[in-house]
Amino acid sequence: QITENAHATHIRPVPDGYEVTIRAPDGTATRTSCLYVVNALGPWANDILRASDLPPSHDAINVRGSHLLLRDIGLTKGLFLQSPDDGRIFFLLPWLGYTLLGTTEDLFNGNPDEVNATAKDIDYLLNAANRNLLQPIREQDIVSTFAGLRWLALDHHKSVHETSRQFLVGELV
Repeated sequence: QITENAHATHIRPVPDGYEVTIRAPDGTATRTSCLYVVNALGPWANDILRASDLPPSHDAINVRGSHLLLRDIGLTKGLFLQSPDDGRIFFLLPWLGYTLLGTTEDLFNGNPDEVNATAKDIDYLLNAANRNLLQPIREQDIVSTFAGLRWLALDHHKSVHETSRQFLVGELV
């Protein structure tokens, strides 16, 4: 069964698989049975497990990546650059008549529904880019900003930047 624009709100193990509660856009809730549940919710992956009193198979962190959409600065090719401050890689790309500058990588502990580029992210990207450009990018060159989250399995012995980006499959036991 495929239900569009719906939210799975609860997962309950049953003897022959799982029962999943799904809330439709109109607010009605239905339950469906399944043999398996594939939890591909990214930043929200562990939230549904906790709401269902199911222990997550992995501790996880959300990492925010912010981007700036700039007026076109005239690039014909992308630039892949390194910040002299922290050694992180960032990019400047010509994109649909604009220039895209990104990305940051910071731990995010807030509500995934409310992620956005912060003033700190904007300053970081502008400063890193301007160290490499003859014509500096100014705040008024920013058309818009956006940010996304990457869900990463937590490795307690590594920093955010060193944490693996490999996929993983966990299983409820």
